[in-house]
Amino acid sequence: MAELTRRAALAGLLGVAGQAAVAKRAAAASPVTIIEPFGPNSSTDDAAALLRPALTRLLEAPISVRQVSGDAGGRALDEVSKSPPDGSTLLVAQLLSPFIDPQAEAPERPSFRKMTPIAQLTTGISAALVVSHASPIADWKSFEQRVKAGRLRMAHNPSLLFALPLAMIEAQFGQRFNDVLASTRVEVIAALDGGKADVGFLPTISLLTADDRPPLRPIATFGGARNPWFAGVPTYREVGQGLRTAITGPIVMFGPGGMASGKQPALAESVRTAGNDPEVRKAAAALRYPLQVGGPDLLLESMGRCTRVLRDMRPYLRTPVWKT
Repeated sequence: MAELTRRAALAGLLGVAGQAAVAKRAAAASPVTIIEPFGPNSSTDDAAALLRPALTRLLEAPISVRQVSGDAGGRALDEVSKSPPDGSTLLVAQLLSPFIDPQAEAPERPSFRKMTPIAQLTTGISAALVVSHASPIADWKSFEQRVKAGRLRMAHNPSLLFALPLAMIEAQFGQRFNDVLASTRVEVIAALDGGKADVGFLPTISLLTADDRPPLRPIATFGGARNPWFAGVPTYREVGQGLRTAITGPIVMFGPGGMASGKQPALAESVRTAGNDPEVRKAAAALRYPLQVGGPDLLLESMGRCTRVLRDMRPYLRTPVWKT
């Protein structure tokens, strides 16, 4: 299915049949909006788009996906947190973000801990250090040479998924990169292809496409093992110096806090069933998207692990994580 585009693969889900009659009866039939922060073909947008047709049938309700970008996902989180707690507005987000471990110094900041956990949507994903296909930086060795020759411009979304590997690289080379802040996948790609930045960060799954051509060239990844789709690309554990922690976090779904009793289990079951639908899994495989849906308990377990990673890494971060 290499000839499929990302959108064509998602469109193929329109014929998905519902399978969870119990969840269907329990869930509300009113329209549902899924809000995601990072834009077209991003890790969050793809998760919502893959699940949407099956969820539409399961919930017997129209479902739309809307992007609310900015503040490293904080604006999307804030909008969903202020929505009625009836399951009509849901958030798809990267769990490893500035909003997982709120600080006493910033009580006004939105927090995942104030939300209702619905589902974990993927396995843990890592960040990738990327360049444009036209860049003279071909690999980690040439990246090192460029860093030593002068300060580089780094395109990234100031979310924790990227703040941690950025901190490790800056510590290794003893210098700070010039920030080129980009709120969405499209903006990161444009900054690199347009010459506004030299290197950047994206989640590894944002590089996977059905036509087998990533929009940017990965130089290193920050998971515990090499990504099978980029087998020739080293992990930071292989090429880095000093701190070599693996940085991963899943894509997750939350609802507003205070959700009515019975609504969370019904939504969680619907999302789980949609994630296991054969057509959904087929479309995810075509996109090489690591869709693997688990319930609220798995989400909370991952939240605890990601919080520990954050607390271990906090001394190495350039700025407090809530200041994005």
